[in-house]
Amino acid sequence: MQLTMRSVISYALFSSLLCLGKALPASAAQDRAPETSAQVTVKDRRSDAPLVLDQPTDYLLQKVNLTGLHDAAALTLTGRINSVTLQNCQFGDIIAGPHGKAIALDATGAMVGSFTATDTAFYDAENQLVSMREGSFGTVTFLHCTFKTSDDFLKRIYTKTPWRSWPPTTEFYNINRLELLDNEYSNTTIIIHPSVKTVVFRGDISKVQVQSPNTQVIRLAPNEDPGTIPTAEPGALARAAAGALAHEVDFISREIRVCNNRRVAALFPLSPGPLVPLSLLSDFLSPSPCLPLPPSFSS
Repeated sequence: MQLTMRSVISYALFSSLLCLGKALPASAAQDRAPETSAQVTVKDRRSDAPLVLDQPTDYLLQKVNLTGLHDAAALTLTGRINSVTLQNCQFGDIIAGPHGKAIALDATGAMVGSFTATDTAFYDAENQLVSMREGSFGTVTFLHCTFKTSDDFLKRIYTKTPWRSWPPTTEFYNINRLELLDNEYSNTTIIIHPSVKTVVFRGDISKVQVQSPNTQVIRLAPNEDPGTIPTAEPGALARAAAGALAHEVDFISREIRVCNNRRVAALFPLSPGPLVPLSLLSDFLSPSPCLPLPPSFSS
C-alpha cells in the first residue's frame, strides 16, 4: 500500500510539472533555449581548391590562403549572404584555362549585406583580381588590402596571350557604399561602375577610374574615420546634379541674352526709338551664342 501511494504521489507530481511546462508561454520557452550562432568560421586553411560562399549567414574567414588554382575563381560569392569578413587572407596565383576564368574574388548573382576585407591580398589572377559585378552589395570595405599583379606574372600572361596589352582589372558594380582605405595597388586598374552610389577613398587613388560623375566621391584625410562620413540619401546626388545643371543653363541663357543685345546694338547703332523685339530680329541673330561682332563694336 505504501508503494502504491508513493506511485500515486509521484505520478501526480509528474503530471503537475508536465502541465506547468505546457502552460509556459512561448517567450519563456525561447528565453530558456540555448543560444546558437549562425556565423560560419573558416580558419587557417590552405588549399588549391576554390571556395564558394552561398548561404544566408555571416561568414568569417581568417588566414585562409587559396592559391595555385587553374581556370577558376579562388573565392566566389553567390546567392543571398548576410555578411562576409576576411582577415589576413590570400587569394591568387590563378591561370585561366578552357573556360577563360581566373579571378581571385568573384561574385555571381550575389546579394550581400556587407563585405569587409582587412589585411588581405588579391594577387596574380590572369583575368581579374576582384570582380564584384554580378550581384548587389550594401557596404563594401577594403582596409589595408593588396591588389597586385607582380611583374613576373604580368610578363607570363603577356607571353601566353601576345595580343593582350592590359593588366588584370579590379571591378566594382552595384554597391551602395564602397570604402577603399589605405590599400596598395600595383599593375591593376580599379574600375568603379556608375552603379556604385558612394565611394570613400583614403590613401592612394592613382589607379582608380570612377566612371560616372553621379557617384558620390569622398576623399578622407590620413587617419580620418570613414564612419564620420554619412552616405548621401537616395536621390540626393540626382537632385544636386539637376540643380547644378539648372544653374549652368541659367548662366548660359544670360550670356546668350547679353550677346544678342550686343548684336542688336551693332545692327541698329543709331536707332533712338524703342527696343525692337528679338523675335523680329531672328533673321539677323545666329542661334550660336557670341559670334564675332564687327570690329567697331567688339570689346
